[in-house]
Formats: sequence, C-alpha cells, structure tokens
Amino acid sequence: MILPPFIDRKKHLDASEGKIDFTALINEAYEVFENDFIKNSVMYEGTRVLVDKSILDCAKVGNKCSNSFCTCESCPWKGRLDIFQHLTSDEDPKIKKYLTPEYKNSKNKKGNKIKSRTPGILSPARTIRIPWLKTMIENSNDPEIQKHEKPYGRNREKITLHSKKHNYKIAFMRTTLKSGDKVIYLNSAFYKP
Repeated sequence: MILPPFIDRKKHLDASEGKIDFTALINEAYEVFENDFIKNSVMYEGTRVLVDKSILDCAKVGNKCSNSFCTCESCPWKGRLDIFQHLTSDEDPKIKKYLTPEYKNSKNKKGNKIKSRTPGILSPARTIRIPWLKTMIENSNDPEIQKHEKPYGRNREKITLHSKKHNYKIAFMRTTLKSGDKVIYLNSAFYKP
C-alpha cells in the first residue's frame, strides 16, 4: 500500500525565525481532515466512518494548555472539532491539575468518571500524518495492515488498524444500534517511532 505524502513541514518554515509556523501546519492538516471526513466520506468495510462533532472545550481545564506557540486567543484548534485536536496532539500530563471542579466530578452516561484528553500538546509527527487516515481506513484489507476487532461492552467493538511498517495506528469504535444498523466513530490515530 502506498500512503499519501506527509504534510510538508518545510513549507511552513518561517525563514526569519528559523522555526516552523505550527499554526499554518495545523491549518493545512485541518483542511485535509475536513475534506476527507466532513466534506466527503471515509469508508471502512462499506460503513462510513463518522467523527464526533464536539467542539474543543478548553474551559474544562480553565483555558490552560502547555502549547507555547499559541495562546487561547490565537489557538489554531479553537472552534474546531475536538477529535481533530486529539488526532494532532499527545496527552498533556499536566492536564489533570488544571481540571475545573465541575469537570473533575462529571460522569458519563454509565456513571464512570470522565477523563480529559484535550487540550493536548501539539505532536508534529501526528499532524503531518493526517493524510494517511483515509488511505489506511479504506485499504484496511491490505496485507500490510494488521486489523484487530474486539468486543468493547455491549453492542460495541473496538477496531484498530496498525501499519507496523510505518508505526502508525488508527482506532475507532463500531456500535450496533437497536435497529441493527452499525455506526463507526473515529477515536484516535497516533505515530509511535
């Protein structure tokens, strides 16, 4: 399987400072993500892969994050889907100490405490690989891709696709509705060198 090229970091190099313009890099990655998952469809074995429409909410951590290249006002993830921030960042180990009291005590529908994952710390390695998502998902039967499907509670399956050659994993959840229809939501993707 031939994966699309990375997003070119050098294209976003600020020559005057000799640094990468991370905001421009994130903006380009979002264009790719939006084109693949929102404006068009990504299919896994005949079922469209959906993305959660929740917008990034930094209020749950008191509008604090560890990204030094931006402020809350200039945040390139602001107003965008939370899943995109998740796909382009690594977990911030400091995030727990920033959680607001309301969020620390919040629970999901099953009564389990909710864990915060965002805002995370920008991962250029994840960000430049955003173009790989669609190709790997739609070519999941390629011999290069290891596919694992395992039950995850009632009526749900956790699916992971792993390219050992490229050290890249994609995770999503398939849920069978009462009607018998199946829905798939993208959960994560990460590069582990």
